[in-house]
Amino acid sequence: MVAIVVHVYPISMLLESLTQISAPPLTAMVAFLKLLIFCVIEMKYMVIIMQARLNAAGNNVSTNDLRRRVTAMHFRFYVALMAAIFGLWHLRENHRTLCILVLYSFWVPQIIQNIITETRRPLHKNYIYGMSVTRLIAPIYTLAIPNNFFKEIEPDFPVDYFSCQMLVLWLGFQAAVLIGQSRYGARFMIPRR
Repeated sequence: MVAIVVHVYPISMLLESLTQISAPPLTAMVAFLKLLIFCVIEMKYMVIIMQARLNAAGNNVSTNDLRRRVTAMHFRFYVALMAAIFGLWHLRENHRTLCILVLYSFWVPQIIQNIITETRRPLHKNYIYGMSVTRLIAPIYTLAIPNNFFKEIEPDFPVDYFSCQMLVLWLGFQAAVLIGQSRYGARFMIPRR
């Protein structure tokens, strides 16, 4: 899920730079290289993690079974990625804030994983704060700074303070839930029966 959310943006930038004459070819090249790095390196890393989890659980899987699981993982990933790109491509103009919030929901899979596995302290709080703040730099720059470099490419590029405020609140909420999970337990927000 995190991989889908993180890699929708470079693919959408690649598609947009290929469809618009005014977009610089450098944008397309950077988006393509990001996608290539993901397809080669990160997917191999996900396979290694899957194999380690299966071995740690005591599941002695055959090579053919592992290949089937990897093929299913790749299939699910690329179907979800294409569905996300298609959906966000059609929603981007009318529902810009919703698209930004969906793209920056990268802590949600970790929160769900903590609940399922009842992990008490999966991530260090400095990592949570650092990742949240550094991932906010790009959208705040592009959407809140009136004289950013996108104005050179597209003079009508919108400044959207509301989306920036909602994004900061959404990431702050996700980080607060993760910190709360490490402090009060993974299921602190779920009422007891």
